[in-house]
Amino acid sequence: MTTYNYINPTEKKARLYCTPGHVTKALLKREYFPGSIWEPAAGRGDIVKVLRDCNYPDIHASDLNDWGLKPCRIEDFLKSNHESDCLITNPPFELKAEFLERAKRLVRHKIALLLPVEFEYTKRFIDHHEYDADFRWKAIYAFVQSVKWLNVNVTWGKVQVAWYVFERGYLGDVHREKIRFLRNK
Repeated sequence: MTTYNYINPTEKKARLYCTPGHVTKALLKREYFPGSIWEPAAGRGDIVKVLRDCNYPDIHASDLNDWGLKPCRIEDFLKSNHESDCLITNPPFELKAEFLERAKRLVRHKIALLLPVEFEYTKRFIDHHEYDADFRWKAIYAFVQSVKWLNVNVTWGKVQVAWYVFERGYLGDVHREKIRFLRNK
């Protein structure tokens, strides 16, 4: 098992991975999110801050832990009944399938989850999400370089991540795009 050099031991224990702004901006350059947006694994608010900077007015944040983001509901997303038009999050990777399944029950329009690229090849994804006729898989925006999390001192060298986007009522094929960024990001 790989050991990561975290800045904060509490974040290490909670397995918090803070999303760099350019990762969220890459999604927002490719997708529009109408109405209210919920970030249910908000952490310190890195995705929320980018959404605010990009003039999304109706943003709701929640997290299982209090990381200091205000306002932010402290709640377990997997037990929540809160609803929203859209959802954008970097969920705990070990709960990725559960987050997607819960999101499909609570979100009215569009979901974007930052997940390991290989998620699409898992049995659970293929059985439950690849051919979901109601909440269709719309796009995968895969980063060709590894992403350096804001609160981890070393690059996550072995896991490539991608934005997986799902949209209720979408009828087209899955759009696939590779995203490159400057290496100093």
